[in-house]
Amino acid sequence: MTGSPTRSKRAARKAGLREILLRRDFAELAAWSMQAPNPTAVLIPLLFADDDLLRWRTIEALGRLIGRQAADNPELVRDQLRRLFWSMNDESGNLIWHAPEAIGEILANAPELAAEYTRQLLSFLVEEPFERGTYWAVARLSGIAPEAFVEGTEKVLPGLSDPDPAIRGYALLAVIAFNLSIDDTLLDELRDDTAPLPWYDFSSGELTRLTVAKIAGQIDK
Repeated sequence: MTGSPTRSKRAARKAGLREILLRRDFAELAAWSMQAPNPTAVLIPLLFADDDLLRWRTIEALGRLIGRQAADNPELVRDQLRRLFWSMNDESGNLIWHAPEAIGEILANAPELAAEYTRQLLSFLVEEPFERGTYWAVARLSGIAPEAFVEGTEKVLPGLSDPDPAIRGYALLAVIAFNLSIDDTLLDELRDDTAPLPWYDFSSGELTRLTVAKIAGQIDK
């Protein structure tokens, strides 16, 4: 017994998209998005991918396909952001753990809209299971549009002492971008913190590793 034609077409679109993302072919991604009836609906499920590289390529693709429409269709971008924020609510019935990263990357491609959402984004710094992704999103945006964070930047400071080295590193990147002060004793600890953290390099499209100490080395004492 074979599946329905609709299901087969959907599976084929998803398989084709995975190949495009793994090749990181932006021209083909744009062409694919023009042909797919609802490209976002095909991309979003890939945020659940076990393959870390595929998941980050998906985040990057969402930023490009959605965020870059802000100039011509800001309401479309706002609608997608609302949907992603809703997916971080227990009432949604389908939590998307990596929604914060997608939100951060969409806004990184639409910095003119970022100020509308930074307060809401900061509120998820202390919401399980979104802390790590939210710290990453804040770090990403702080390096692109720090002026969008009109208040609440000090909320990233507790992340400097978090047990998760990724949160420590992402918090430190945000602290540097926001030009916040760090206690000398804590800064010394961070300079000696060789714990690795994952980092997606948008210039190469590859997953790399940083250390908290390397990030802390950017700060002149």
